Order: sequence, then C-alpha cells, then structure tokens
Amino acid sequence: MADAAHPPQPDEVAGVAAAAAAPAPEDEDDDLPMKHAFILEIDTPLGQRIVERFGKTGEYRIAGTLRADPVRQELSPEEAATQVAKPLPPWVSEIVPSYLNDNVVFKQKLLAADVIVCPIRDSAHEAAAAVRMLKNAQFDTEKTLVVISSVLTWADTLKAQKAEERAAREAERRAAIEAGEEVDEEDDAAAGGAAGGDGEEEEEEIPPFTEDQYQKRVPHPRFQSWKEVEQAAKAANSETLHTYVLFSGLTYGAGEDMLEPFFKRAWHQQALPLHTDGANVVPMIHIEDLANAAFKAGTYLDVLPTRYILAVDRGNHKWGHVIDALNKAMGSGESYAETRLGSLAFSDWITIDIKLEPATISDLIDESEWVAPEGFVAAADKVCHEYRKARGLTPLRAAVVGPPLVGKSTVAERLAEEYRVRRMTVNDIVSDYTAHRATLVEKIAAHRKARAAAKRKAAKEEKLRAEREALEEQKRIEAEAAAEAEGEDGAEDGAGAAGGADDAGEEGEDGEGAAKKDAFEVSFEIETPPAAEDDEEAGKTGGDGEGGDDEDGGDGDGGAGAAEPDPAADDDEDDEVLNKLKDDLAYADKVLALKYPQTGRFVDEAMAVMGRRAITTAASRNQGYI
Repeated sequence: MADAAHPPQPDEVAGVAAAAAAPAPEDEDDDLPMKHAFILEIDTPLGQRIVERFGKTGEYRIAGTLRADPVRQELSPEEAATQVAKPLPPWVSEIVPSYLNDNVVFKQKLLAADVIVCPIRDSAHEAAAAVRMLKNAQFDTEKTLVVISSVLTWADTLKAQKAEERAAREAERRAAIEAGEEVDEEDDAAAGGAAGGDGEEEEEEIPPFTEDQYQKRVPHPRFQSWKEVEQAAKAANSETLHTYVLFSGLTYGAGEDMLEPFFKRAWHQQALPLHTDGANVVPMIHIEDLANAAFKAGTYLDVLPTRYILAVDRGNHKWGHVIDALNKAMGSGESYAETRLGSLAFSDWITIDIKLEPATISDLIDESEWVAPEGFVAAADKVCHEYRKARGLTPLRAAVVGPPLVGKSTVAERLAEEYRVRRMTVNDIVSDYTAHRATLVEKIAAHRKARAAAKRKAAKEEKLRAEREALEEQKRIEAEAAAEAEGEDGAEDGAGAAGGADDAGEEGEDGEGAAKKDAFEVSFEIETPPAAEDDEEAGKTGGDGEGGDDEDGGDGDGGAGAAEPDPAADDDEDDEVLNKLKDDLAYADKVLALKYPQTGRFVDEAMAVMGRRAITTAASRNQGYI
C-alpha cells in the first residue's frame, strides 16, 4: 500500500488550473477604495500565509504570481491544463503571469500596487526584476516594498571576521619582526589557534551579530545574487518608495515546508539524520511569525528605523538541540550521523553556523502576537501538533477480538503490516511494562551514583580548600616569628635593663607564637583525619565499590545492609527527581503485583494501566496501534 498514512500537504499547489476562478473580495463601502497588494509566489506555504494576513484585514485587493507557473516548470499548455490545483484563498483577486511568462503584464500590476512583497525562495531573478522596475519608476503616492531574503547572506560573516583577525595579527607579527622586536612564536600560534579554531568555548564567547552590522555580512557563495537584490532594494528607497529587507531564518511550523523530510521520518519512528556535529547554530523562525513580520513591515504607518531587519526568533538553537526536540516531541529518540548532503535541497540551511540577535522585529510584532518567540525547541510540541493537523495524520486505533484459535493474531499482524502501525498483544504489553520497571531501577541507581559522586567531589574540594587555608595560616605565623627573630638579632647591645625587659617580652611573644603554632598543629591534625578513620567512615556507609562516601550502598536488592537505615534517605526527601522516580517505581511494583494467584494472569486493573502506558508511546501516538 502506498504511504496512505502520510498524505500530501494540503497547502501544495500543483498547477494553475482553476486558480483564476478564486472569488475576489467585494468592497464593503464603495466610497473607501481598497488598496492593492502584489505578492510573488502566492502558492508557496509562506506566500499563502502572507496573503492570509493581508486578506483578513479586508482592506486589500491581492494579486500575485504563482511558483507553479507553466513557464517555470517548462510544461506545455496541454500538460499544465491536466494538472489539478487547489483553489487559492478567496482574498486573491487576480493571478498575474510571472516575469518570464509576460513581463509587460507583470510590470503593470507591480507598479499599480501599494504594497509589494517579494519572497525569494529558489531564484532571485523575479525579485531582482521587480526591484529594478520599481527603482526606475516615478510614483505620485507612497508605496512599500518588502523583500524577504535569507540569513544565508550572512552565512560566511563569522568565517570572514576570523580570517580578518588572523590576518591583522599576522601583519602585526611581521611588523614587529621587521622592527627587530622579539616575537614569541608559541604564544602567537596559540592565539591564532584560539581565534580560528572550532572549539565550543571560543564560539560561545563570540557575540551575536546585529542588524547594524549588515555592511559586514558575507553571503554563502551560492547566495551572492540574493545579496545583490538586497542591496538593490535598499538603493531603491526614496521619498515615495519605502523599501525593507527581511533576513529570514529557517522556517518551520504550519505543516512544514523545508523541514518536512525530518518530520516525516520522526512520524514514522525512524532515526533522524544529523548532517553536522550538532553544535552549529541555525537561526530559525515560525512561518506565521515571518508572514506577520512581512505584513507589519508592508503596512507600517511610519518609517522603520532600519531598512535591514533580522527576521529570526530568539532561540539561536544548535541544530543538535533542534533534532533532539523533534525526537522528543514526535520521534523515536534516535539519530545518526549523516555526511551526505547531496539529497537535501536545503543543505545550506542546516549547516549554517551563526548567531543573530533580532531587534526591529520585536517592534513590529507584539509579544502576544508571536507564535514561537523562543524558538523551535520551546515550541516543539505545538509545531508537531500543527504538522499532524495540517497533513491530516489521524492515528489508526483498532482492536481485533474473538474466541481462541480463530486467527486474531494473523489478522492483526497483516493489518499492522498494511497500515504500518504497531501491533500489540497482551504479552507485548506485559513485557513492555516490565522493561519500563527495569528502566526505572536503572535510572534511580544512576541518579544516586551521580549524586554520590558529586558529593564526594565537593567534599574533596572542601578538604583541599581547608588544607590550603591551614598551610597559608602556618606560613603566615612562621613569617611573623621570623620577622620577630630578625628584630631581636638587630637590637642594640647597650640597651641595658630596658633591653633585658625587651628580651623578656620577646621571649613571651616567642612563647605565644610557639603556642599558636602548637595549637595550629593540633587543629590541622583534627581537620585531616588519618586514612584509617576514612576507612571506618566508609564502612559505616556501605559503598558499592565506588568509594567510602557513596550513599548508594545498601540500596540494592538485598544483602547484609538491607535492614539498616538508608543513609541517603534524608537527602532523598529533598531530591525531587529521585522522589519522582521512586514513586513511579513503587506504582509499577504495585501494578505488577496484581496477579491472580491461581493462573498468574494479571487482573483487569493492572492490564488497563499497562495498556494505557503502551498506547501512549510515541509510535502509538503517531500512527496508532492494533
């Protein structure tokens, strides 16, 4: 059977047939003429959402081009006519031929619009033509142009900045050599490696780029033409033509566009590919937030303070964290390293590594209007819900019942294979719950072991700190005593009785110093118990082979220490994570104890609990179960 459980995205438009039949909005009041909006590629996921934002205001007549244009697809009129298209939103009043198809009509509709939005997706050719036409025209009324470009025109900025810093240091080093100054080659090499290396600590210290640094941006080589469109748009700005450029992050949400292959694999419980080491920062933005930013920029009543706007959320997530969040929300939790990028049309997006700090977009969009202000990781559950809803992914849930030996298992197995869903039997459910209990035991042991190790480390550090303080105190006392002795040797011989008194005083002080030293030595011995005392303390706490202080001792399945009080019990009361795991384990033990003594089968209450857990796993939530 074909992938019936994963139908095509409803937003996709295959052609242009029936597109022009979309109803146009009528003026509610003929005395108030409607404004005109011209939007490129209105059949793309982003284009549709921009159309929706303008259309819902009821103030705009919307015209636009289609990405699925017959000329762009190199289709004959006969082939284009056979394609089935979804009707466009009711707010679209006219489908305009693309620039390649009919540049005269394209220019006419473009220049007649009050707001022009030019998203750049695959090619910058049509957007460049639109900017060029607008720049060379004269207008009696004010118009606004919004070009939606990409953060990929910033992709190599950090690399170029590091190269400039290395070149500057090298120039300084050579100048110093020519001037006859001594240069430390090792220190210079280390500094160069720190600036040019890929270490995580060095990357974290680099501040994010901001909008006012747009002149420093260096594009990915394949996106140089996009930067040229950005520059042309900024140069076209005038008193009657207000131009803005949005640098869009990788879009997500509302059924998915570029990230759809990852979501599809997650939904099918397949391991997700990780095409980088996961440490690269990928600027992103929810597609609804990007559409809203484009609408707000195009309809802004005043002039924005900057022409270049970073259209990204505040997440600045590493790509590995994005994959982990998707896996946690909908996937199997597994990922694998994938070095092949040729099959991905958007590989440049997921290999970018740059941190950006948005500013102007926060002025455009109110905090309450954001869909995902903190980024993909924080909104992963919401985004996955949008994906299921947009693609009609309803899980299949079925039960095959009947008397013994009628073929229930065979039918269930074939249905599960046909619909690619999970097949569960009573034995599967019991085994799954038993494995769940074993996992809880492992988690409790690992948590206690890690906590005990942390306590041992802290105790060791505290002990070393006390020893250092004691040694410093001893050195101070010895230094004071030496200074006093030196003063005594330098005293004048003719001091007489006064000198004798001084000597007596000095002897008293020496005696006091010796007493202080003796007291210190006693204190030092008390603070540093001998190894035997450590061993005795270790014997009291039990231990599991990791050290005497390990509080996990005596927490096993039995043994001589089982009857003794748990030395970690007091700490457990304040450990929320451990208490939650212990409560889950106690509940699992209670469920697994609910058996009929005669048959050994579980009572209905226990099976209900086990079954409920089995059907709430990611695989069961996504595809369903039989």
